[in-house]
Amino acid sequence: MKISFNLALASLLTLLSPVHGQEPRVERRVTVNKTSLDFADHLQGKAEWRFENDRVLSLKMDGDSTVFQLNGVEEVFRLAAPEYVDEAAVSDDGQTLLLKVMKTRGFGSDFATLIRVRAVGPKLSVDRVLESGTKVFGDNRWWMADLGAVSNDGGKVLAQFGVDSPDTTRIGYRWYTLELPSGKILSEGLTIANSKAAEK
Repeated sequence: MKISFNLALASLLTLLSPVHGQEPRVERRVTVNKTSLDFADHLQGKAEWRFENDRVLSLKMDGDSTVFQLNGVEEVFRLAAPEYVDEAAVSDDGQTLLLKVMKTRGFGSDFATLIRVRAVGPKLSVDRVLESGTKVFGDNRWWMADLGAVSNDGGKVLAQFGVDSPDTTRIGYRWYTLELPSGKILSEGLTIANSKAAEK
């Protein structure tokens, strides 16, 4: 029985060995960046928003940059890598768009800023609000975990924040309503209601 087993093992090793004269194939290991810069991988549905007076904002990729286009022709803003669009929220009246922007850091990413788009006159106003360096929670490090809502006037945002406090090992995630662009906390929880502070 032992001889039969050894013969079977030898035959198996022969079959698995590379063919004589042929080099064994070595596959090159490729490091893949897990954070995509393409907005299409993060936003649900089509990245196109219609404002009053038939103004349409759409996003397109130009290499690693995200281009904001008015009516598919005019470039009104450009977001360069390593920043990318991650989430979108539209106000109740449809006239303010807020985009959460992240910054990739290899295999992960951090919150970078919010981009606010509003219909102003015949054009669209596009500006960066609430940069990551804004002191929202004192000296504590913070990041936006989830974008919830934006008021009609574009002046307030409801979002979930993670806050890293140096005096504890726990990280708290809570929803806050903030004033834009100052980052002043208006309340914990929801106060946005048709662009006005909800009555308590």
